Amino acid sequence: MKLREMIIGEIDLQNYLIRDNRKKIGIRATERNMPAAVLMDEVGIIQNCCTSFEALFGYPQSELISLHISMIFPEFAQITLINKGTINKRLHYLSHCGHVFTGWDKQGKTKPTKLNLVCLEIKGHFNLRMLVSPHDPDMFQRR
Repeated sequence: MKLREMIIGEIDLQNYLIRDNRKKIGIRATERNMPAAVLMDEVGIIQNCCTSFEALFGYPQSELISLHISMIFPEFAQITLINKGTINKRLHYLSHCGHVFTGWDKQGKTKPTKLNLVCLEIKGHFNLRMLVSPHDPDMFQRR
């Protein structure tokens, strides 16, 4: 079994278990209840994504697979994401200091988001898992 198939299988299993568990306890498995996540290889080619990522950006998974992440996040164009098994230092810093990344959905609308990046090593190959949270600038002003 190839590494990519193993990783995709693991994500598919996680998504299945989440949906199955929600059904068992009577919670409707809506896209908003699941974290938006995407898995990329070390150069930023999308390997897999969950249904909430699809819903957030309006692309079906079939259109995202094999595209570069810069199609969604233009900031990621021309950037080395992983170098020698380590996340790009600037990206790592920005994802932990509250930087708002701008994503673009299929309709061309901007989506302000916060990102959390995790580097995964499986059998010597590095992948980047990105968790995406919509950013609501008014969240702290509401009472």
